[in-house]
Amino acid sequence: MATWDAFYPHVLIEVPGASLPLVDQKLCLAAREFCMRSNAWTTWMDPITPTSSGASWDFILNQSSELVKVIRATIGTDPGDGDDIEVLADNRIPSKWHTDYSRQYVRHDHLDNGNTQFTLFLTRLNEPVNLLMSVMPTLSATSFDSVLSSRHADAIAAGAKAMLQSMPGQPFSDLGSAQINTARFEAAVHRVANEAFIRRPSKRSAKVPIA
Repeated sequence: MATWDAFYPHVLIEVPGASLPLVDQKLCLAAREFCMRSNAWTTWMDPITPTSSGASWDFILNQSSELVKVIRATIGTDPGDGDDIEVLADNRIPSKWHTDYSRQYVRHDHLDNGNTQFTLFLTRLNEPVNLLMSVMPTLSATSFDSVLSSRHADAIAAGAKAMLQSMPGQPFSDLGSAQINTARFEAAVHRVANEAFIRRPSKRSAKVPIA
């Protein structure tokens, strides 16, 4: 993981006088927005092996990241080459699916207390289920994925600079530069989001056992 000061060479020269805690805050916010909109940061969760259908599970994440969404779910020992099952949000499930026991899917649930979990509806049990998750830094994160920090430093720095330069009454306020950095950030978000979509593997349907 790379701490926020790894971005300082890309930021501080354009925001003279900005306090480092403020710069860190804007870098964190920019990294969150970048990951949320581009799905640049993905990770496979450790596999689970359900013994029954309809069971609910908590998402397993490290303390510095939080879930954006589930991108892919597979059944099999090799996460990237397993059979895909549907991934649906709790408010998108057609009502008839609740009685279609031949259909396999993972439901991403948003709970009333603000937490999230997932529920697996399966016909194939006792096999590893793998979730590919899109994640982003938490609001209290002090570091960011090292590979992404290196690969997308300019984009995240541009987002942070745009926020800082848009602040009124500061020695580093500069609406013209803020607009330029916003455009750079937006262009990077769209480019990376498109790349992530293109890289997404074609889905293989999960096989339903024949009775």
